[in-house]
Amino acid sequence: MITKRQEQILSTIIREYIESATPVASSILAKKYDFCVSPATIRAEMAYLEKEGLLYQRHTSAGRIPTDKGYRYFIDKLMEAYALSRKDQNLIQRELLELKTKYNRLVKNTARILASLSDNLGLSSVLDLELFHEAGINKLIAEPEFTDSKDFAQMTETLDWFDENIERLFESLTTQVPQIYIGQENPLIKNLPTKNPNYSMVIAGFQFPSGEKGLVAIIGPKRMRYARNVSLVRYVTELLCGGMIMAVAIIM
Repeated sequence: MITKRQEQILSTIIREYIESATPVASSILAKKYDFCVSPATIRAEMAYLEKEGLLYQRHTSAGRIPTDKGYRYFIDKLMEAYALSRKDQNLIQRELLELKTKYNRLVKNTARILASLSDNLGLSSVLDLELFHEAGINKLIAEPEFTDSKDFAQMTETLDWFDENIERLFESLTTQVPQIYIGQENPLIKNLPTKNPNYSMVIAGFQFPSGEKGLVAIIGPKRMRYARNVSLVRYVTELLCGGMIMAVAIIM
């Protein structure tokens, strides 16, 4: 059990790390944020969070980085909901509504939209039609987490397995409710030779009004913007499932 102040420090470290991709030192927290405590107290709190397995230090002199457990605590207890802007909603509607009967282009555009708006890798598939598209691999290459060839190889392994395991993945999902898998939580890794992926996945299933089933996903570094990506995946699946498509069509 961690205290309210420790939760605030953990949340701040995660938000700092998402923006900077560099370990967060106690001195940064003391300078930028008013926790109403001394730098020594902040260091002690960070040390406790590390002891609890929520943070870790690559080197003795370095700052802290969130662990998978730290991200999970943040997502389940501290993360605030993200509301998509009207601009983003209109963009998604415009791109998807025009293609709702052209499945191949729809699946391709859905992956592209997710990649563009998340700055991560976007995936989209329709199971019944055996359609699968991914977009945004160039965005992952640019992330510091994937400059290491081994980490990038893990990502390509996942993409290979993703296409082959779509039906099993879909069965594990609750339609339209995005699921977040952090690192080793990913259900695909038991089929992969590498067991410690350095990325997270936000994924949800959907079903077209005509009955075809599919799924969409965003894959990116563990420091991805979870709240925004969950909101993107949820909004896209709501459109694809038809309820919002029909509502927008009536308005138009």
